Amino acid sequence: MSNEKTTDITNIVEVLFRGETAFGEYFHSRDETIVDSRMNSVILDDANHPNINLISTINTNDEKFNITTDEKSGIYDDIKDVGKSFLQRMFSKMETGSLRASIFSVCSLTLGAGSLSLPQVISKMSLVTGLIMLILGAISAYWSLTILILASVKMKEYDYTKLIKAVLGRGASTVFDLTILIFILGVIISYEVTSKIEVFKLVYKLLGSFMYDVYYQGSDYIDLDDFIKKVWSQYYMSFPILYGVNAIIVIPICLIKELSKMKNVSLAGLMCLIYVILVIVIQSPFFIIENVKNDIYSKPEINWSNVGSSFTTLWFFKGTAVFFLGYTCHQGVFTIYSTLKNNVIRRTNKVLRRSTILIFIIYILSALCGFLSVPILPPDLIVYRKSIFSTDVFMTIAKLGMTFTLLMAIPVNYNCLRLSLFKLVWNTHEIGNFKNFLITIPVMAVSILVAILYTQVMSYLSILGGFCSVLVCFIFPGNINH
Repeated sequence: MSNEKTTDITNIVEVLFRGETAFGEYFHSRDETIVDSRMNSVILDDANHPNINLISTINTNDEKFNITTDEKSGIYDDIKDVGKSFLQRMFSKMETGSLRASIFSVCSLTLGAGSLSLPQVISKMSLVTGLIMLILGAISAYWSLTILILASVKMKEYDYTKLIKAVLGRGASTVFDLTILIFILGVIISYEVTSKIEVFKLVYKLLGSFMYDVYYQGSDYIDLDDFIKKVWSQYYMSFPILYGVNAIIVIPICLIKELSKMKNVSLAGLMCLIYVILVIVIQSPFFIIENVKNDIYSKPEINWSNVGSSFTTLWFFKGTAVFFLGYTCHQGVFTIYSTLKNNVIRRTNKVLRRSTILIFIIYILSALCGFLSVPILPPDLIVYRKSIFSTDVFMTIAKLGMTFTLLMAIPVNYNCLRLSLFKLVWNTHEIGNFKNFLITIPVMAVSILVAILYTQVMSYLSILGGFCSVLVCFIFPGNINH
């Protein structure tokens, strides 16, 4: 091959591999014979981009650069979309195990209704402290996820429980299993509490209206609102309403042994949450303008940078726990790693890095826009802020969608809890009918009872973040690294 022709082919390959470390160095080495004779058969497609089977045509000195066949395959998978527009790359078919699918899976595991509580946390901790904690949470999550993946590759254990057992012993593995049980049960209860508000509103309006029209119209109650206030809104009515809704909708789904048909629930939940955050972000300028008109931002009640105030009320610790919870996805990242195509460390780190940045951006938008919309005494969940619009159809749709998604997410999370309980109690994952009924009914009954008796969402998030997330995300990874 002539030097001129070799240089031309090299320039083509350099375009493909620009930015990649090992191959980038290799193709910049002009004193090496880097192109096999088969490169004479390079075919240019209509967009003038090379269509090359890189694994079969590139003759590289693998020993010199320590490049494995899997790494070459991974690099090819990364750069095969070179020349496509951003929209083509983002909205083309998402293949199982691709980078985008893996990033999406990490986001689905991580993002939850807790992101809607960030404005309240920031209002208590101060805006400056909240932003710093969001950044530290993202860095810490990426660090601990990287440790777990590296350890799993080294130990050849691709399950969190098995990895802990192999590295730290059976006792630590049992503690981890119990932590996951508490975590999932807490998530289910928090979902019950969060969805309860909208569930009650629907029942008040639909069933309450029916009962008023049939039985109570013309009685001592002035109108439907008076009937709802004096009857349906009473504390004792919470029990039949929430137990009834769960008995009709949630518990029958929980009793299903195979939940494979609900694989799209996570997708629906993530899309719904993104929609809610978009509504908050889009509406925030209207709230900000209204706050400026009323001179809200000059009031001393707004905590912009007073870090010390959060320590006097213990909100620093509660808020930090919520931030830890916001980045918890460690128990499911092993499955994502196993399904990732060409899951070499470089590609895995790319998935973890990009998903962490994306989650951080979503949290920042939710926290900032929510805080600036209601800087003084924001609600537990920012979706329940007092509206400045005469009608807010978009937020109403968001609330209803979020409620349905949370109700459907309960069976999905319960399935994980059920499998853990079967393994812990009977040392099996085989789900028999009687045992399934024996576990499902008491667990759901207790979780509903707790949700009725204690309705502080922030307390559940703080407990989950301060205890479970700290163990899962930091204590266990730190000990595995040590």
